[in-house]
Amino acid sequence: LGADLGVLALELERLQQQVAETPEAPESEASAPVDAENGLFTVMSKVPITLTGFLKGDMLWNSPRMNSTSAPRYVLADPGHNHDDQFTATVQHSRLIARLGDVHLSQDTTAVGQIELDFFNLADSGDTNFNNNQLRVRQLFAQVNHDQWKVLVGQAWDVFSPLNPASLNTNGNYWFGGNAGFRRPQLRVSRSIGIGESSLELAGSVNANVGVTVTDNGRTLDSGRDAGIPVLEGSAQFVFPLLGNSMTVGVSGLWGEEDVDGVKENVTQWAAGVHAVLPLTTWASLRGEYQAGSNTDAFLMGGGINTTTGRAVGSQSGWIQATFGPWKRLTLNLLGGANDIDRSNLTPGALKHNVLAGANLRFKVFDPLEVGVEYTHFDSKFRDASHERADMIWTSAILSF
Repeated sequence: LGADLGVLALELERLQQQVAETPEAPESEASAPVDAENGLFTVMSKVPITLTGFLKGDMLWNSPRMNSTSAPRYVLADPGHNHDDQFTATVQHSRLIARLGDVHLSQDTTAVGQIELDFFNLADSGDTNFNNNQLRVRQLFAQVNHDQWKVLVGQAWDVFSPLNPASLNTNGNYWFGGNAGFRRPQLRVSRSIGIGESSLELAGSVNANVGVTVTDNGRTLDSGRDAGIPVLEGSAQFVFPLLGNSMTVGVSGLWGEEDVDGVKENVTQWAAGVHAVLPLTTWASLRGEYQAGSNTDAFLMGGGINTTTGRAVGSQSGWIQATFGPWKRLTLNLLGGANDIDRSNLTPGALKHNVLAGANLRFKVFDPLEVGVEYTHFDSKFRDASHERADMIWTSAILSF
């Protein structure tokens, strides 16, 4: 027994010496934890990740009926003038956002990315608006930055008509009421050129052609995809100092085609617009857009194609916002917008004119918690049909993280 214990002791001593002489393996970069910036936890990732977003609970009342209970954009045509009141509550406007980067690819080249999700479902039937919401991809892209150049690939906001109003109706967003532009898959290249204290920002993109989906003899057809070409977009904006602030004025445009089987091939779609952001003082600013074009329903400014005649329908729209504050924790936004569609080519019964006007008050209770209330008046006209008006009151509670 004594001999056996002696052998075991010698073997244990040998193993301890071997462990002591083995160098400590460095932590693999592939599995090293990366702290989220100012976060409370650690995310395992190859690149820096910041998880952010907001939880948004909304309650709204409107009369009469709108085109959607969770993203109202215009009043429904109602020849009987029933004027039904509506009340609903929704969490669909909440956001989950993951921002990736900066990832250093070389000494002067970095990459960033973004994944942005919400819970939106446009259907207004059954329980889809309340307790059966689905995740929806809003934005998902990667972007490489090199010097003054940026290259983006993925789904992101349009280059055309780049601004959005500060409405609490974030998924209604004054679309078909003055605002235009949406999010779509694209390849975008942009460049910033310094000019003294000012800069000229140029951008161009090749975009998925989103058209009208129709069913013909069991076939699902898309008039944008069937055109066989992408939609091209471009913008140029000038950022310059004035009155002690940074002003922005810009122009943007788009061109593409649609092919409606059995109606007409190669129907052109085009639009041109101007936009501006004008911070006048530390507590007051103006911003807005105006755009005009033809066959622009895919960009949420009305128009489209008359499927009977095959002719493109013209449209013009615009919106303006005056912001006052913040005064301590309170901000006031005054909003107005209009969308006017060419009546001569419009299908009977379609929306031909829509005007929105309203205001919201937003109060920051705590740094991450904001509450707000908004009033909006809608004035919607339909070709050879009814003229409708509606009032809407919207309340929100927003917890950012």
